[in-house]
Amino acid sequence: MKKVLCFGVLAILLIGCQRNIYSSSQPSSDSSFSTSESSSSSSQTSSSSSQSSSSSSTSSSNGSSSSSTSSPNGSNDVTINDDAGDYYDSIDFTSSPTELKTSLSKLISKHTTLSYDDLWNCYEYTDRREDGTIWDMYSNVKFTFRSDQCGNYKKEGDCYNREHSIPKSWFNDSRPMYTDLVHLVPTDGYVNNRRSNYPFGEVSSPTYTSGNGSKLGESALSSYNGKVFEPIDEYKGDFARIYMYFVTCYQDKNLSATKEAQSTFRKVGSYTTFTDYAKELFLSWNELDPISEKEINRNNGIERCQGNRNPFVDIPELAEMIFS
Repeated sequence: MKKVLCFGVLAILLIGCQRNIYSSSQPSSDSSFSTSESSSSSSQTSSSSSQSSSSSSTSSSNGSSSSSTSSPNGSNDVTINDDAGDYYDSIDFTSSPTELKTSLSKLISKHTTLSYDDLWNCYEYTDRREDGTIWDMYSNVKFTFRSDQCGNYKKEGDCYNREHSIPKSWFNDSRPMYTDLVHLVPTDGYVNNRRSNYPFGEVSSPTYTSGNGSKLGESALSSYNGKVFEPIDEYKGDFARIYMYFVTCYQDKNLSATKEAQSTFRKVGSYTTFTDYAKELFLSWNELDPISEKEINRNNGIERCQGNRNPFVDIPELAEMIFS
């Protein structure tokens, strides 16, 4: 990663820069997929400690290169992953949080609508470990692409499927949300089923724990009363930034069709945003688990498959700028 930090007006005469350079791995498999075009549009401290996955993600200091840039209309610098190229050139990062969220929504909602079957192929670009197996954030099982697709399952480790990390019932199975690759991740079918449609949260006394330490149980946080699913610490930031993308991309959609959904999303004026519970939870997770090389590689694969990017993975400052 190349990180460039520029210091003030005097930098015209003397520029101080700090660079950390490192390389990222790229998916090695090739497969085809069919598409149809769509132009649709803190912080609480984590109370849990979880087991690490057998193949861990690394912090953003070990990912792709990035550089600082200033908004066209102001002096505020943001750090943008170099892999994004000119993707964010139209965005004014000095605008108000509401205006910034809306301009990003218009940008990232212009993406290809995948078919549900396309996701199987795209996972080889977005969720492939270095050893060639599926990267599953709900278990430590090493699934093989295609041959281990669900299918029927009776226990953890039987097969992997396509997990709507934002449950599809929350938005009435509507498209393009139904097949948006950003929030559809490959996970153990049995663990996915145990997670059901419960919101994410932090668990007090788990009634179920997966092989990698993901937990289901009553919420440990007083801001929400009900059953929640808690991924391990290693992936909490991944899911927080997925949810931030989703509530930004689809802010004009109905995302709170069920009681469980209303724990996380609410309507403010014309747009959907987070509830106070979700905002505090995801800002906390975003801080606890910084952007990883895994997420950067996944973001690049998403752009390859459906033509857009998750700005909360590309721009580390963005979560606080919009939701803090």
